[in-house]
Amino acid sequence: MLALLILAFAPAIFAHGDEDHGDKKPVAAGLGMIARTARAGDYEVMLKHPALEPLHERRARIFITRYDTNEPVKDATVRLVIAGKGAAPINVNAKASAQPGEFEIVLPPLDQGSYNLSADVTAGGTSGTAEFGAIAVEEAKATSATESGNAFGVWGALLWVSGLAALVVASLQGFLIWRRRAVVQQEA
Repeated sequence: MLALLILAFAPAIFAHGDEDHGDKKPVAAGLGMIARTARAGDYEVMLKHPALEPLHERRARIFITRYDTNEPVKDATVRLVIAGKGAAPINVNAKASAQPGEFEIVLPPLDQGSYNLSADVTAGGTSGTAEFGAIAVEEAKATSATESGNAFGVWGALLWVSGLAALVVASLQGFLIWRRRAVVQQEA
């Protein structure tokens, strides 16, 4: 029964740790957000944004931490550079939020197509560029649970319910044994 409970909660238990700092691949970040991470010198830069659809303005957040310690970087400036084929790059300045190392940015409406995304970061007297690589601006399409980042899924829910049912059965069985012993002791 304990094994079933561990299996049921495994996605939640092992959900954090051993981050791969150098991965440039976009990752589903929950609630329809996409997270892109890149390194700029001594800093790790993460951009979280919703799916980009043609001609829609989108709000996004940029997080800057020290690469070695994950400590938020205060007093930084960030400029996002969006470069499309045959067009001049679009520069968008990010605004610092109330949280250290967090910046807010508005992504401008873009035509459908592929764009290269990078962030120029200046902090602590040094500057660097975080290269996020290519992004696609395309019409929204339906996604499955695993594509949207829901690792728990149907099997996890089934295991969780099975573990809960086993726990209820074991508790009920223990109660009935206790009750029989109490009745036997009263009759004696």
